[in-house]
Amino acid sequence: MFEYFCKELFDIPMIFVYFNRKSFINKKFDFKYFKQIKIEAKDVIDMSRDNYHPGPLTHQIVADKILTLL
Repeated sequence: MFEYFCKELFDIPMIFVYFNRKSFINKKFDFKYFKQIKIEAKDVIDMSRDNYHPGPLTHQIVADKILTLL
């Protein structure tokens, strides 16, 4: 339902980026309109100041993956 809502709201290509954390392990997302990027543990190479969220170097890796997908 979320995917369909986004498709109706924004008539542009969309990318769904998700980190391979416990809540997403072994989940297969079957999206029709979203292109998907799965961020693995090896892609997270630094952490932000709260030591919980990915840091700027990881953001660069994600940005590179998005550019490659586009």
